[in-house]
Amino acid sequence: MLDLLGMKQRFCDGMPRRNFLKIGAFGAGLALADMLRLKAQASNPAAGARPTANKSAIMIYLPGGPSHMDMYDLKPDAPMEFRGELSPPDLDNRSPSLASFLAEALDARMRAALGELCRPVNGERVAPEALTLVTNQHRDRRWAQGWKLFDNTGPLLRIDVEVDEARDPECAIRLNSRVILRCVPPWIQDRRAAVTPIQGEEDEKRREAFYENLMEKHVRPALVAEEHWVRRWERSPNAAI
Repeated sequence: MLDLLGMKQRFCDGMPRRNFLKIGAFGAGLALADMLRLKAQASNPAAGARPTANKSAIMIYLPGGPSHMDMYDLKPDAPMEFRGELSPPDLDNRSPSLASFLAEALDARMRAALGELCRPVNGERVAPEALTLVTNQHRDRRWAQGWKLFDNTGPLLRIDVEVDEARDPECAIRLNSRVILRCVPPWIQDRRAAVTPIQGEEDEKRREAFYENLMEKHVRPALVAEEHWVRRWERSPNAAI
């Protein structure tokens, strides 16, 4: 048994971790002496056994950490009592990656647009929101990632880029509780129409034009109108005192 020096830690029963490994490696009562004895028996020519190749086993035991079935070995096909609680990622589902890609491309523009409406003197701030899976009672699934303008009472404005799995590759821009725009990015339209894709600098220009048009014609006017509605009961900062 190889000892790796590190921080000493004891379990609730008082047994040190390293003593636990020495007494019964692999948690099943199989120690190094047992392994050597079984290997010698299996390699005994008198018993008609053939020599066996050396085997290596590495066990990483981290008290307090997540189990391997919650990290890299989910065992989704195992019975319910054995498989991990988390489901493996659906590699054929493009919706979350598309929502995250568009949110990253629009991040600077969205922050700037919300920043123009932010009132720091009132304790307001702008912050991004993580990618989130949203479901409803009909089990519809949509992926949303966005930004919010908020103060100490909660969010005032929240705008998300959404992709509904049932509508993929259609994307939506949701401002608070309503959708203000639905569209399919032009490069995805080309792929669906089997059009030769534009590449290089021309493709970058077209994408930038798409983002700019989305912001100036749809997002900014909707943000200004929604902000006026949210603040309709507030006293104007430019009003005479």
